Amino acid sequence: RLRVLGSLGVGLRMHGALDAAKHAFETVIRKSKNWSVRQNSIVESLALYTQMGDELAFRRYKQEADAGAHQMPPSMEVDYRVKVGQGLLRFDRRAAGIAWLEQARDRAEQASLNEWYFKIVEMLQGLENGTTPSDAGKLQRSESIKPEVAEVADRLLNYVGA
Repeated sequence: RLRVLGSLGVGLRMHGALDAAKHAFETVIRKSKNWSVRQNSIVESLALYTQMGDELAFRRYKQEADAGAHQMPPSMEVDYRVKVGQGLLRFDRRAAGIAWLEQARDRAEQASLNEWYFKIVEMLQGLENGTTPSDAGKLQRSESIKPEVAEVADRLLNYVGA
């Protein structure tokens, strides 16, 4: 159930329902006894708070994610490093953000995660050309969330008691 709630949080975040995504992730983090499910929601919270522009929350969740990084499977570790890199870029720490993306690229190559590798290479090339990755926190809370997404968000908020 909590794994599904975490996945729902990802979808809600991607559709701009940031408050509902936040509650989904917080519920998973608070209630899950499964390390992987909990850690994934912590990593996803990095992207959420980057998107929301909340640097303090981003740093708090980064610290929590850092503590479990040594246990992450390769795909989660790459995702984590990308999300940290994007957050650092969003919060005007360009050199550090690029360094985290380079680490993610290298880890993806080492683990033969080809899709991740090419996605990160594209991000780094964009940064060299003066653009930022599309996921680097430019998206904000959507004022025009689709009605079906808003309905799911409302039901989720009722479910988690927010």
